[in-house]
Amino acid sequence: MLNQNLDQLTIQQSIFSSSPLFIPKPIFNGHEEKMLDVLSIALGDDYRLNPQVPLKQLCNKTDNLDSYHWQMYTQGVVDIVITKKHGFGNKFPLLAIECQSDYHDNPKSERGDACKRMILDIAGIPLVQTREIGNDRRYYRFFNHLDSDFVEYDVVTRKWLDKLTGYLRRKAHIDVDLDFLVA
Repeated sequence: MLNQNLDQLTIQQSIFSSSPLFIPKPIFNGHEEKMLDVLSIALGDDYRLNPQVPLKQLCNKTDNLDSYHWQMYTQGVVDIVITKKHGFGNKFPLLAIECQSDYHDNPKSERGDACKRMILDIAGIPLVQTREIGNDRRYYRFFNHLDSDFVEYDVVTRKWLDKLTGYLRRKAHIDVDLDFLVA
């Protein structure tokens, strides 16, 4: 039995070494990495920043969905989800962050973004989108699709950090009591 297991292991290793079926890839892109840093500064140590969270981990589906919405629900991911680190409610999403780029300007991406926003809206998970202003990777706009409220932030000088912190806390309802989450 031991020899058979060793032979199987040797076969598996030779398959993977001759033609790798899996290779590592980055977990997040440069914009997402920058936003993880910015959010960490703006929110401090009391909050956990969770990158690349599947939509199906954030909410339960309670009704039938058409195939397009089902695909987004099962395969879509949110760039960053903010949760508390400690205390009651620390496993619940407080805020979803989507990092927008020029890629999101095409009709197919816009449709997917709208579907993701709809799922988060129905689930009651607030969403803030970020977008680079200009091409120097210095200024970013934080905004929500439901209103005209937004804030801009300079990652180099940290100008408007207080405004960004207040904006994120307002959107996430961070100062709100979470007792309603008790089942």
